[in-house]
Amino acid sequence: MKTIASIFGIGEAGSSRNQKPIQMPEAVEGCDYEVFLSFRGPDTRTGITDHLYCRLKEAGVCTYRDNEGLHIGEEIGPELLGATEQSKISIPIFSEGYPSSKWCLHELAHMVECRKSRGQIIMPILYHVEPCEVQCQKDGYGEALREHENKKRSDKETIRKWKAALKEVGGLKGWDIENGDGHEGLLVKHIVTKVLSELKKAYLVVTTDSLVGVDHSVKEVLGMIGTNMNDVKIVGIHGIGGIGKTTLAKVVYNKLSRDFAHFCYLDDVRETSNSKGIVHLHNRLISNLSGQPDPRILITTRNEIVLRKFDVKLIYQVGEMDSKSSLQLFSKHAFRRDHPPLEKLEQSREIVKIAQGLPLVLEVMGSTLSLCGQREDIWGEYLEKWKKGPIEAIQSKLVISYEALDHCQKQIFLDIACLFIGYDKNIAMYLWEDCELCPAHGLEVLQMMSLIKIEKDKLWMHDHLKDLGREIVSRESGGELAQNSRLWNYKEALDVLQRKKTELDLSYASITELPDSMKSLENLQVLRIWQCFGSEGISAMPKLPVSLTSLVIMSISLVAIPDLSNLIDLKQLVLLMGGPSKSEQVPMPWWLGRLSKLQLLALMIPHMTNLSPDLGALSHLKFLYLEGCKSLRCIPHISSSVSKLHILNCWSLTTLDISNLKNLSELYILDTPAEDLSGRELLDNLLECKIEKNYNPSVQDRPWQNLMQMRPCKLNVLNLTCCYCLTKTPNLSGVLLLERLILDRCFRLVEIDLSISELKNLIFLSLMFRQKLHYLPEELGGLPSLKELLLDGTRIREIPEWCPLKKLENPNISGSINYLISLSNLSLLRTPITHLPDSIGALTSLERLNLKGCQHMNRLPFSIGKLWSLTELDLSVIGITDLPDCMESLENLQNSDIIRRAISLKGMSQKE
Repeated sequence: MKTIASIFGIGEAGSSRNQKPIQMPEAVEGCDYEVFLSFRGPDTRTGITDHLYCRLKEAGVCTYRDNEGLHIGEEIGPELLGATEQSKISIPIFSEGYPSSKWCLHELAHMVECRKSRGQIIMPILYHVEPCEVQCQKDGYGEALREHENKKRSDKETIRKWKAALKEVGGLKGWDIENGDGHEGLLVKHIVTKVLSELKKAYLVVTTDSLVGVDHSVKEVLGMIGTNMNDVKIVGIHGIGGIGKTTLAKVVYNKLSRDFAHFCYLDDVRETSNSKGIVHLHNRLISNLSGQPDPRILITTRNEIVLRKFDVKLIYQVGEMDSKSSLQLFSKHAFRRDHPPLEKLEQSREIVKIAQGLPLVLEVMGSTLSLCGQREDIWGEYLEKWKKGPIEAIQSKLVISYEALDHCQKQIFLDIACLFIGYDKNIAMYLWEDCELCPAHGLEVLQMMSLIKIEKDKLWMHDHLKDLGREIVSRESGGELAQNSRLWNYKEALDVLQRKKTELDLSYASITELPDSMKSLENLQVLRIWQCFGSEGISAMPKLPVSLTSLVIMSISLVAIPDLSNLIDLKQLVLLMGGPSKSEQVPMPWWLGRLSKLQLLALMIPHMTNLSPDLGALSHLKFLYLEGCKSLRCIPHISSSVSKLHILNCWSLTTLDISNLKNLSELYILDTPAEDLSGRELLDNLLECKIEKNYNPSVQDRPWQNLMQMRPCKLNVLNLTCCYCLTKTPNLSGVLLLERLILDRCFRLVEIDLSISELKNLIFLSLMFRQKLHYLPEELGGLPSLKELLLDGTRIREIPEWCPLKKLENPNISGSINYLISLSNLSLLRTPITHLPDSIGALTSLERLNLKGCQHMNRLPFSIGKLWSLTELDLSVIGITDLPDCMESLENLQNSDIIRRAISLKGMSQKE
């Protein structure tokens, strides 16, 4: 049985991984255009489309944008057909008017055909439309298609293709202008980065089989190995860092591995030997090749002495690339072609000379400049910077690319260099997202600049770049190890902790157990063990230092609650565990009552059936948090010191006794039946109450009725979102200080109790989404403090005169609207109202009015011109084609471009 092994990086910083070419759709050949833009001219031509086109052009991307605007006929012409098929990427910009254009729909259907037949990439942009509108053809998109059908503008088969194309492309990952808070500039920046990244990937995949400048070296190494398979062959490949040793070894390895039944690949040897020892690597190699005759072993190293020491006879030295190959490699990364354009030829030759034939430097330099397009000023700046560094210092060239990153991208680069090489990118992204570092865009930029590589979702970078990152961290701390922002050597980290650190965070670490020496960390006060991703996870805990005051343990592999009885100073305890099995139960430990200083207790234990009776003895407990304890049936006596009680997803808990919680200020019950909410004490201090996702129909209105009987007179927030059984709001006469009332997604709600008129302090009222509520009581007109009233997605069809929320129905109460002069935000998103009452003009404090998707609305009252404070008005996707002239006097509108586009509809016929 034949075998082959490859050991990369002994005695040096080996950088590459075993990379098999990624299987991608066949690339589009003979391409003049690289990106095709599909858009509805009147909606976006002078806005985001123009912005995106100019940015792509600046970045050197050949982009097709139709400049004719209006088209006659229904078939796509040959020029546009060719542009669509040639492009590697198509970007449809879904705006409100997109589906009304047969031309846009033809383009979209052809994109889908090219995606299937030519591997074209489609990157949709949602421009002020919802994803479901496109994919499911709802609202404006559905109406536009029905209009095409009703007017028989196209045959049934064509319309079927349009619908299928909208469904397919609407389900693709893209960009939503709403998610970027409307900042088109930032959105365009992210799109251009993604486009450049995809174009670079496609180009490099096409050229994988013809790596620049390695053919001769591959033949030399294969010649050393020979064709005789009946003996052991060890070949050493050495050269300076970044010269391409690992790339050469990888190509040889891939060529030979097809002829062997067994093969082994060991990389990152220096890092692994530092952390686990050279014996560990030796054992890995032997275990893979044990019993296999006549192996072939490749070794890469910077240090030729290492090869001599191990008596390696066959040694190949990798030399620098010649100028021709260097220019070709640089051009691949800078221009996505084999040669630079004529106007950049001289500058490219200067850069190649600076790179000294090192592939890593050529790749990073070219990739950095690829983000600049053809801008002469930026090319000149980079060229001058690279000239100033020492010609022999590789890092002086690489650090310039690092300095071009923004703050977030630098942090991600340093994290990878110090901590995350070899980690799954998705795990690291959770941490970066929590730190608000915008990791998706950051990783795209780092890949584009060739500062990192992502292979099979694993994060990698060349050892020169890794060394650069770690050097930067050390330099920032002034060489003081204890001041480092990141510690990557576990021995050094443990030493720092033992000497100084009081906090240890092991979140997302690849560990399966904790050492017994943990108890010797005498100064440790905070320990976090959160989602450790070893092969099995942490299943048991050692004794922990008695100095701990805060402990977070979250491990789904933990099968038993650890003994924490010695942690008498513990103030915060968070415990998540998966439990042994569905049939076994986890008892609450006896020692819980001994943690007398505990202030926060959070338990997430699915198979825990009961809590310790000693819970009431925790006299300092302020916050009790229970989540996912689906087997918990009851909660014993709770200490009266508790001020926050959160119970989430405890499906078996039907009784909750809050008798003595006189200090309770916050109560949150989510997806928990709790039909018997009882107590004898008055909840004088309760400020916020949330009872959400109560789907138990047998509960009816008992929880909030019981709550009201406890007279929470100071309550200022009441949230009853998704309370399925709620048909009528509770009597609110006992909570006169209420400021926020949220009744979203209460699908059975049909009536609002008249006591709501007594809430003179109510500022915010939300009744959003699918209620059966068809009318609002007249009493709502007497809420003088109301500033925000949200009825998005309700079934309200009429607006009474007292309030701009229903159709004019009761003219005798028109004077009541004066009581709503404080209203500042009114949202009627996608409600079926037909018009607003004339008395809306009395809302002089109204700043935001959302009428988007009110497709049955056919006119606006003239009094809307009196809303002097109005700054935001959304009239998109509505049925109005004629606007009152008074709207031009709304000088404070910040989105006046929307109004101008809407006003332009007056007397203007729709064009294809």
